[in-house]
Amino acid sequence: KYLEESLLKATYIAYEINANYSEANELYKDLYKLANLKSNREIAQIGLMRTYFKLGNQNEVLRYANEVLNDDNISAEVKGEANFYNAKALFETKKYNQAQVVFQEVIAQQPMSKIKAESAYYVAFIKYKNGKYEESKTDCFSIKTEYASYTYWVVKTFILLSDNYAALNNIFQAKATLQSIINNYNGDQELLDEANTKYNALLLKELENSKIDMNDKNSGEIEFAK
Repeated sequence: KYLEESLLKATYIAYEINANYSEANELYKDLYKLANLKSNREIAQIGLMRTYFKLGNQNEVLRYANEVLNDDNISAEVKGEANFYNAKALFETKKYNQAQVVFQEVIAQQPMSKIKAESAYYVAFIKYKNGKYEESKTDCFSIKTEYASYTYWVVKTFILLSDNYAALNNIFQAKATLQSIINNYNGDQELLDEANTKYNALLLKELENSKIDMNDKNSGEIEFAK
């Protein structure tokens, strides 16, 4: 019992406080092997999924996710997170269509949560990757409405919405969408950097297009009055 309690504390410090995912992974392995309490074993399984995902080992993520999903004695909450990591691992291994199906399962089965908001974003993103820009746009607007309290994912979705506009050659709306983020959002710096980078890329694209237009206009031979 005391060993399990010590391992629980150690995993929390390694993962949550120190963000040392390699150390946390080893500690979760120990907890997984030694846990007598069902609740601690579930914590170990979730911890292994999370740390293997952070470490980029998607095969192990899928292994532990499927182990959880196939266990009838595990709580629905833990199974929901397992399905989420199952979808994330499929996405990272470029199995986009399979990932979309599982993300949609997560959305259908989960109560309102960060996991559900993130899953909705990935469904919209996969549609974008598959060239379904209008469908992805529709999903983006739904995310804005349904997951308004999850600011990070709403902003991430606005960036995706801009990508959809750009893919549909609506550069004006693509720029305006990014500009709204740059002007009004003061949260995660990586998102702001991404919005600024994409906005500047659109400006450059506009400039290049205007040069092409000018060249086209000036390309014909000049006729002089006789």
